[in-house]
Amino acid sequence: MTPLAGSFHSTRSMRRAAAAIGQKANILGHHQFDLSVRFTERLKNRFEDLAVAFSSDRLPLLQGAAGQLCCRVAAIHKACDHDVVLGEVFSGEEAACSPLVFHRGAYGSFHSIEP
Repeated sequence: MTPLAGSFHSTRSMRRAAAAIGQKANILGHHQFDLSVRFTERLKNRFEDLAVAFSSDRLPLLQGAAGQLCCRVAAIHKACDHDVVLGEVFSGEEAACSPLVFHRGAYGSFHSIEP
C-alpha cells in the first residue's frame, strides 16, 4: 500500500471527488502537454471531445496517460486555500511512455540518470 498526496485548490469539484469511495489519478505522458494546459483553464466540461473511459466507480480515465492509479482517500488536510489529499494506492497501470513533469514553472519530461 503506497501513499499518494496531492495539493488542490479547494473547489466544489475537488470536494465532490474526495467524497467518492475511490479515486483515480491520471499521470499525463510527455506527449499530453496540451491536456495539462486544458485542465488549468476554466472550462465548463474539461472532458468534452477527449478520449476518456470510465472506471467502475464512474471516474474518468484519460486514454494515453503514462499512468493511472486507483486510490482510497485516507485523509484531507486544509492548507491555506488548498486541500492536501492523502490517498492509499491499491492498484495502478502504466504505459510505455515518459511522464509529463512540471517543475519550477516549466514543463519537461523524465530521463533516467545512470550512476
